[in-house]
Amino acid sequence: MTVFILVAGAFTGPHVWRDTAARLTAEGAEVHTVALTGLGGPPADGGAAVDLETHVADVLAVIDPVIDATAEPGGKVVLVGHDYGIHPVLGAADRRARSIGRIVYLDSGLPQDGVPALAAVPDQLLREEVAERATGSGDGVMGGELPPPARDEWPRWGSTEGLSEAALDGLTALAAPQPLGTLLQPLRLTGAVAEVPATGVLCARNGPGVEMLQIMVDVGTPALRALADARVTFFELPTGHWPMLSCPDALAGTLIEAASGGGHLLTPADAGHTPAHLRPFLLDVPERPRERTGNTDLYLPDGPGPHPAVVFVHGGPVPAEAMPTPRDWPAPANYPILAPLPAWGLTGSRFHPVRALSRAGDLPVVLVRVGRESAEIAATVEEFVAEAARCGANLEIIDVPEGRHGFETLDPADGAREAVHRAVGAVLARLKG
Repeated sequence: MTVFILVAGAFTGPHVWRDTAARLTAEGAEVHTVALTGLGGPPADGGAAVDLETHVADVLAVIDPVIDATAEPGGKVVLVGHDYGIHPVLGAADRRARSIGRIVYLDSGLPQDGVPALAAVPDQLLREEVAERATGSGDGVMGGELPPPARDEWPRWGSTEGLSEAALDGLTALAAPQPLGTLLQPLRLTGAVAEVPATGVLCARNGPGVEMLQIMVDVGTPALRALADARVTFFELPTGHWPMLSCPDALAGTLIEAASGGGHLLTPADAGHTPAHLRPFLLDVPERPRERTGNTDLYLPDGPGPHPAVVFVHGGPVPAEAMPTPRDWPAPANYPILAPLPAWGLTGSRFHPVRALSRAGDLPVVLVRVGRESAEIAATVEEFVAEAARCGANLEIIDVPEGRHGFETLDPADGAREAVHRAVGAVLARLKG
């Protein structure tokens, strides 16, 4: 029998797993939901401050009796950590590595030794608020609590897409304050947990899906290299950050598959294949000499000027260690992400293309729109197009119904070639006009 031990994220407790746990039990699994101290569990003894080690001990208190009762150590115990919950899960698994069959990272970060959970909070302003609250708590760094989000504040912690109004009401009503020490105390790992098989369940409405993760591995993101391992599998759910509330049956089915080792495997960056971003560009572009100054490459046309200028700005994020750098990639991008995605943590930043439209005046804008775009990026495009219509922006759209994000390198067929020709032609026509 597979034994699932489920650990919820920030501000939440065992109640969020109710429907998922019921489905797992119906499928013949044994399920334990961990009540973390202060988050659905009893308060700390003697009013002591609650920190990450407190929650690691809470998880161990559930694991150890299960291990004692399991005839096959390490074979069937599956630890599931959602959001913040992955931190105490890893802390506990590191101390019982030989007894754990698999760890499931449920829409969580990749915690590292010596790094506190606060570093995984996507919203920079939230991180600053937590740090300020800890400094001013008067109880020391590990004292104090962070109040739970109000109903309209949950998106700062993750996408609420897929949640019904009732589910969002319940999430808010049952939320508990998060002890500051659980976010501020560094995670301590010996390295033993690295040997435990793992599965990542990606919520594609809150961050990258499997395909985008593969692209990030290909680019050479150092923290992701270890994910291209035969012991690491991935699943993707088309929902926001709380799948146990938005699609509990689908999540339960995914966890059952994960327990048996199922899921998608990533290809290592050095596996001998040419990653999409380094494949030859689908248009035959003549070589031109360039002048390289700082972070800018300048390609000058023949003949006397003045000449119009085209500025290419690459996408990202791209790790600083990636080689070659984007300026030497053969493929220029021709479609953007038009608003910050939920997991980016860019609240309060200057990255707001939609807002800029109202000040664009008659400036021509050419937008390539792909029909198979990921839902979270497509939403930013729809918002941009709607705002362009509202303020009368000079917008021309090049539609590629069968295209997906990266189509000119992932699917360099005739349709992609024609779409890029049309997009480049539209820009050149605007420049000549």
